[in-house]
Amino acid sequence: MSSNNAGAYISFMFDDGRSSIYDIVFPFFEDNKILGSIGLVGSYVGKKGYLTLDQLKELIKKGWSLGDHTFTHPNMNDISLEHLSKEIRLNRLYAEQKLGYKLYYFIFPKSRMKKYHLSFILRNYNYVFTGRSETVANSPPFRGLLTRTQITLYDVIRFSISGRCFLKELIRKISLAKNSNNRYWFIFFTHDVNKCPGLFDIFQGYFLKFVKLLIEMEIPILPVDSLLSGGV
Repeated sequence: MSSNNAGAYISFMFDDGRSSIYDIVFPFFEDNKILGSIGLVGSYVGKKGYLTLDQLKELIKKGWSLGDHTFTHPNMNDISLEHLSKEIRLNRLYAEQKLGYKLYYFIFPKSRMKKYHLSFILRNYNYVFTGRSETVANSPPFRGLLTRTQITLYDVIRFSISGRCFLKELIRKISLAKNSNNRYWFIFFTHDVNKCPGLFDIFQGYFLKFVKLLIEMEIPILPVDSLLSGGV
């Protein structure tokens, strides 16, 4: 990305890899030439309600990116470093052997972590998404993102879009960012996109309306890895 590309940039992250990504989001994104990102949990692949291996392969082929969301999605408050190391190793192996994909950023399950977990993760990944800015770095450009290599292009924001969100407020913030002299990267994450959402899910109609508004505003919507690498 060149140094004068001010404005707003959007990424959508879908944690856990629910089947609604393929059934609802993927066709709509394809029609609008949008790519998304998935928090891969290797042990969930192929289970009821989750993406199959073939579906993941198709998404990767189309340009979607994957992040490490652990192999079994454990409660991070209860696991040792040895357990965490195993989670990372197994998920990386799964991605590389089953999908031919190398994971290079990490997403904490349920946005929970302990400081020693974070230190360990940063020895294994350049980029770590926590989702909880108050526990990470409270000043720009590292809201929601920690990295071993300095990122100065963005003020990073990652937060849930769910049934509790306020569409007008989100659009207002994005509009302000679009018209500013700085670059803002909004990372929206959710789990399921369906008709009966839970706390971290979102109604299908609400989600599609939100994305359509972003398209009308001509906001670039890009997969996480392209922005991390600066490849805009």
